[in-house]
Amino acid sequence: MRRPFALAISVLVLAGLQAPAAEEIYSRQCLAGCPVGAPDGNELVIRDIYVLSNNPETKFADWIAYQVLPENIGSSQNRVWRADPWLPATSTLEPDDYRGANAALHTDRGHQAPLGSFTGTAHWRDTNYLSNITPQSSALNQGPWVRLETAVRALARQTTVEAVYVMTGPLYERQMPALPGADEPHRVPSGYWKIVAIQDGSTISATAFIFDQDTPRNANMCDHVETVAAVEQRSGLDFFQALPDPAETALERASSLTNELGCAGGVAGVSVTAQPRPSSPSRSRSRSSNITSGTINVNTASYEELQQIIGVGPVIAQRIIEGRPFGSIGDLIRVRGIGQVTLDRMRPFVRVRD
Repeated sequence: MRRPFALAISVLVLAGLQAPAAEEIYSRQCLAGCPVGAPDGNELVIRDIYVLSNNPETKFADWIAYQVLPENIGSSQNRVWRADPWLPATSTLEPDDYRGANAALHTDRGHQAPLGSFTGTAHWRDTNYLSNITPQSSALNQGPWVRLETAVRALARQTTVEAVYVMTGPLYERQMPALPGADEPHRVPSGYWKIVAIQDGSTISATAFIFDQDTPRNANMCDHVETVAAVEQRSGLDFFQALPDPAETALERASSLTNELGCAGGVAGVSVTAQPRPSSPSRSRSRSSNITSGTINVNTASYEELQQIIGVGPVIAQRIIEGRPFGSIGDLIRVRGIGQVTLDRMRPFVRVRD
């Protein structure tokens, strides 16, 4: 039986509700915040072993985050593909959609959160849901991609590493042939990215990789090392957004985990001393001059008062303060992390003038 919390999330998705702002997602799978920047209409799925943001237009996840722990790594298990039961049928593919794809396109059903990293858990079957799968080139999937996954598991087994945090997802940089057996619109990725990170005390180290679908089977994974900043530029997502901006920028510009993954010849970098996520102050409902008629003045409200607004957590509250003044409620859209859906939810509860 799944945990009640997981069931609640499945109901949220099936009801067609949209995911909350990423700053409000507190998942143990995400180090320093879950990715920000996916379309507002995406559907958030949180499971015991991973969290993903499903895109109902492409039919694939825009990002998946998970931890690799040594105790979760087990022996090989069977692959039994299933449509994701927590998603509407119109938002994801079904097993029959992949018929003929290997022969026509030379693609595999490629795991994003890998089966091999979770076969030691009771939840390994969740990796075979098609929301965690994309049509990935057989050469890439069976070559450098699996070698990178193996390197991540080797890192997780090191006694000095508590956990390895991974974020991964697709790129859509050119039009790719569609699955010949699919009976619904979808978009096949042209490439993939993966970000690997560890935390040692107050230090976070991270390295990214980018692979094109046409990457040869015998390609050296280390030739595909990139910075997190490069993945952000190409994917349109924002990573490690819960860190203070200086720490986030430094982490994303340096590829600082290459040696640990066996890529001594990769891009050199340094670890970043990370400041912890600010703790949430008490959200007291006591009124002040900034809170009248049930609305909050975003131009004058305090850090604590701003967090009483729906969709605003500690990170967004600080960014609102840094972005003031706002001439209209609509100007809040320029705050990083506030999309149109979040803004629409906030609108009845905020004002910009007394």
